[in-house]
Amino acid sequence: MPHDAQLMVPAGEAARMIAVSKATFCRYDSAGKVPAPVRLSGGCVRWRVAELQAWVSAGCPSREDFEEAQGGPPK
Repeated sequence: MPHDAQLMVPAGEAARMIAVSKATFCRYDSAGKVPAPVRLSGGCVRWRVAELQAWVSAGCPSREDFEEAQGGPPK
């Protein structure tokens, strides 16, 4: 399914969207360098495609700066 048709993607798909490996994406997440994920259940973590696109458009700021620019953390 194309990314523009999905609302949320797992880490591997999110990594492909920003052209890094899944391991690098997971390190970025742990360091707070990408938008916060949505934890649907204990083992089901997804990233909002629209947030990833907005984050890239904003120049890939830190999670903290991105959330501040977006009006606070996602709910």
